[in-house]
Amino acid sequence: MAYYHNAIDNEFKGSRSYEVISGYNGIANIFREKNQPDSVIYYSKQVLNDFNTSLFTRGFMEAAANLANAYETKGITDSAFKYFKLNSALKDSLYSQQKNMEVQNLAFAEQKSEIQINEKKQKDQEERKQNLQYAVLGIGLISFLMLFFLLSNTIIVRTGFVKYLGIIALLLVFEFINLLIHPFIAGITNHSPFFMLLIMVCIAALLIPAHHYLEKWITGKLVAKNKSIRLAAAKKTIAELEKNETK
Repeated sequence: MAYYHNAIDNEFKGSRSYEVISGYNGIANIFREKNQPDSVIYYSKQVLNDFNTSLFTRGFMEAAANLANAYETKGITDSAFKYFKLNSALKDSLYSQQKNMEVQNLAFAEQKSEIQINEKKQKDQEERKQNLQYAVLGIGLISFLMLFFLLSNTIIVRTGFVKYLGIIALLLVFEFINLLIHPFIAGITNHSPFFMLLIMVCIAALLIPAHHYLEKWITGKLVAKNKSIRLAAAKKTIAELEKNETK
């Protein structure tokens, strides 16, 4: 009891802080165990004085319950009923506060989840855009090299190197198409792995013959160009040799 009084005295006079309410309730509980209902009533009423100024609902519930039990012990039924009713009302209020808190927590969790989903979508879109740019740069670089090799009249290119570049170009084109149409495919297939894979296999089935045809055409052009370069070089060498012999 001394500790309870010390906690009450150390608080600001007239305040209804958690420590003060708990202190008064603690003293009331001691007197209840000693079967002294008048003291229980006195200290419990100290809790309920201006109880609307505090949000410590559980403390007020405890005080109301102690008052109801004390008046019941004294045989004052109307006061006992009054504080039983107050205790019930405080329970309903506490339950309502808890339900409101749960609703607010659910709303906050849903809002947070929506924010995280939107952030992830935005991040995925940025990564997809960046990957598309990389794929376009790769395809453009290989296309430039192929065109340069085809138009050059001095560089002899091996067909194996051209085939190697062609495979890289095929992979880049496939990846570019995959990145470009992935959101559309995901929407129409409802993110079904089987149908998404089936569509990509069909696209690959169309790309591979086109790649073979284009590779064959480029290889043929490069072989013809290489022959013409070698023939021109051979003619030039023969002409120089003949010129040296005449001298």
